[in-house]
Amino acid sequence: MRGTHWVGSLCVAAVLAVAAPARAQVAADWEIAGTATLGFTDNADGSPEPEIEGEEGPEPDGFLTITPSFSLQLETPDATQTLTYAVGYTLYFIHTEISTFNQTLAYGVRAPVREGVDLSFALNGAQTTMSEFAILSAAPGGQVQATEGNDNVIFTAGASQGLSAEIGENWSFYQALAGAYAQTVIEEADDTYTTTASLSMGLSTAWEFDQLGFTLSNDMQWSPAQRVGDIDADDSLQFLHRANADWTHQWSRDWASQLIAGVLVAYDIYAEIGTSGEIETPQPQPSAGANVRFTPPRGNLTLSYTHDAAPNLLLRQITLNDTGTISGLVDLPRGWDIGGSTGVQVAQSFLSADVFSPGLTYLLDFAVGWIPPKAVMRVEGRYQFTRQWPLKEGTDEVLFPNLERHVVMLTTTFAYPRPPEVGGQRRGFILPPPTANVDFVTQQAPYSERAVDEQIRENPKEVPDNRPPPPEDD
Repeated sequence: MRGTHWVGSLCVAAVLAVAAPARAQVAADWEIAGTATLGFTDNADGSPEPEIEGEEGPEPDGFLTITPSFSLQLETPDATQTLTYAVGYTLYFIHTEISTFNQTLAYGVRAPVREGVDLSFALNGAQTTMSEFAILSAAPGGQVQATEGNDNVIFTAGASQGLSAEIGENWSFYQALAGAYAQTVIEEADDTYTTTASLSMGLSTAWEFDQLGFTLSNDMQWSPAQRVGDIDADDSLQFLHRANADWTHQWSRDWASQLIAGVLVAYDIYAEIGTSGEIETPQPQPSAGANVRFTPPRGNLTLSYTHDAAPNLLLRQITLNDTGTISGLVDLPRGWDIGGSTGVQVAQSFLSADVFSPGLTYLLDFAVGWIPPKAVMRVEGRYQFTRQWPLKEGTDEVLFPNLERHVVMLTTTFAYPRPPEVGGQRRGFILPPPTANVDFVTQQAPYSERAVDEQIRENPKEVPDNRPPPPEDD
């Protein structure tokens, strides 16, 4: 399979990187996890809605998805290293030719520089399909797993670095740097290529019930001249600069809110307006966001809205996105839980030189899960409805097809020695982010179980223990 050699090389390099600093005082933790999903969809290959009567449209099919993963963590006095590998195979019962195969490999290392200062690095590579790039978040339990077949194969590779530091009693600073490369393999057409780079810095301070933060970020996306769908795209070198301020307030033990405001500026070095030859004027745009969170002891509810921009690896351009979501989870007795989410996103080109017209995506997602007593597994039934369509006529269907999809799935998740959590977060699949985010680097280089226990002993009120409780006896 195309790209297998570089994935194998990355595996060898990551294993050597993990093993190199091993010494006598090494503590090792490991985890194996996996999911098995049996599902049915009315649109197996993600076909657009037929525009002409009699034209072939979406076809239904059943599918089976197997997703095993393995994680290894090595802890020494100097650093904690984590290696994660996951594969996913989806077999369609009728349209076997559209079955898909995905695999991801991620490596992260976290090292304390001094007290209150942590430095992290992360590497990741993936051979995936377009369905792995979720547009909206699903119900608590992970991203939308569209699993449509006949996808173009996408190879991605990324590297990131993060630094977090406490610089005062109530002040903290973070810095993140990231780069990613994506190649989309298209049958009977030219492959497409996109490269992104990002740098962000932030400063925050906290009081008893409030937190105030300031963020500066700079993103770059480069795509060479190539044919995308029916469009001949020119060279593109786009820059996005962002400055944001956010305020978080804890109204009570269960209620909290956040407000975000800032400004975005984007431009394309290669862009020209008409035939005048003048370089395009930088485009300013306000950024904003608001969310409300309700977190009682046995559940959560979040309402959020954002107006922001980000590089898009698939559309090879910076997109301006308005996104509204509602998500919630209820932890019921006897191991049951119910989660759901709904969201709408309007995406469009940020720069006038781009060819992507506005498109709208809608998601409805609902799941019921159950963790049997004393079990290392979780059973979940899930329903998803996705609908997307362009808001202007004449939009290239390769960039934004007009389609809808219903999916019903029954999933069993296994994890050992750390059992699946309420909500059923999928483990293992890690894709490079389009922008630098210190939280993403931290997820790839997490604290070990011993480090979490030590922090809780030292600061029991300041460090929440988010790990799932052990199963209760009958």
